[in-house]
Amino acid sequence: MDTLRLVLDPPLTGFENMSRDQAMLDLAVEGDIPPTVRFFQWDKPTLTIGKLQKVESLDIIHLEHRSIPLVRRPTGGRAILHHHEVTFSMFLPPFFFGAGYTPAESYEKLRQVLLLFLEILGITPDQETLNQPYLASPYCFSLNAAHEITVKGKKLIGVAQARNKGGTLFQGSCILSADRKEIAGGFHDADTVLRELSHNLLALDEILNRVPERDTLIDTFLESFAREWSVMFRRQGWIEEEIACSADLMRTHYFPGSSFIMGKETG
Repeated sequence: MDTLRLVLDPPLTGFENMSRDQAMLDLAVEGDIPPTVRFFQWDKPTLTIGKLQKVESLDIIHLEHRSIPLVRRPTGGRAILHHHEVTFSMFLPPFFFGAGYTPAESYEKLRQVLLLFLEILGITPDQETLNQPYLASPYCFSLNAAHEITVKGKKLIGVAQARNKGGTLFQGSCILSADRKEIAGGFHDADTVLRELSHNLLALDEILNRVPERDTLIDTFLESFAREWSVMFRRQGWIEEEIACSADLMRTHYFPGSSFIMGKETG
């Protein structure tokens, strides 16, 4: 039975959160980073955007007025305002599932875990996810791709990934509650984004009579991993090299208004 490192971080800035995930992926190219599942929190509401996403659709002045930091993720996808949610990341080295697994097949393995998580909560996901018409939307939960999980046609969990020769990094958000007007306010075309969110975004408090505490939800995630993948978890902290790499990344990439965050570079 495989053992995964379990990291439970306290609330951190968005810059530190993203630099820690990036550090795992970067160090994996030359070092031995163990398979890891990480649950983390945000010290304040934070807007993240995908690694290649453009910032032109964002209302930067509104974000600054609301003191909402803007951070670019190391993974792809589109914008997410992180606030009331359970946020997780996962690093898997090559061949974790054996030889021959493609990134898409690895994602499908994670998808099965998420489906079991919802089942344990008493939530029945859709049997089929249909592509939605908002393909130009800047917000992650405004659109559904065919491989994603929806409930009653709406998106509840968003997952993005990045990979290199050292392995694959997944980042995911499960929405507990959502202020759609607050989310939409971060974009120039706020009315359009608000309309998209009303059609596609779903939060746990909208389908459960009582949303479990965050720690209980994390335990449910871990139970789902253990049952679906036949794995165990060992809670551990970051190794010294990861902390140092994260600190370096915060000096070079992950700080307010950096070239990386504002899209003037994508490396």
